[in-house]
Amino acid sequence: MAVKLTVYSLYKTKTSFRHSNEFILLRTIKPGYPNYSANLERLSEEIEHQKRQLILSAIAQQDISMHVMVGQFQGFPVGGDVLFGETSIKEISLIYAKSTFGHPWIIIGSFETIEEFYEKLAEDQDLSEEAIPNSTIKIQAKLIIENDYDLSAIPFYNAEELRQ
Repeated sequence: MAVKLTVYSLYKTKTSFRHSNEFILLRTIKPGYPNYSANLERLSEEIEHQKRQLILSAIAQQDISMHVMVGQFQGFPVGGDVLFGETSIKEISLIYAKSTFGHPWIIIGSFETIEEFYEKLAEDQDLSEEAIPNSTIKIQAKLIIENDYDLSAIPFYNAEELRQ
């Protein structure tokens, strides 16, 4: 059984009113599914994808292409309690590193310094081996969680596990 996953998707937004980049970190849930069912795996991925698209559309209230995906992390970030909260947060300190698995995969954490990020990262053998050295970037991002949006137009939007 593939368990439900928390998905963090980092987007860069180029606004027409400002010449600076803004970052949005979306936190969505990807439902679990039986490993033997490729159809339910695809449905799980589609549900999570539709959640992101609906939220980005609501944010932009116009052309969704204004949001460019920087990367995505699935699972538990290396640190930062702020990433596990129950509501969206206007601005968080976010650090991300590119993954050896290539785009779109990144490693994320919410820390004030890159040194703190690497200290915590060292405690997780899998993630520390996955992070590409010297690819770490510190940004300010808006954390947006799916609970703050009406996703009821998406079939099975609130499912934690999909079954046949």
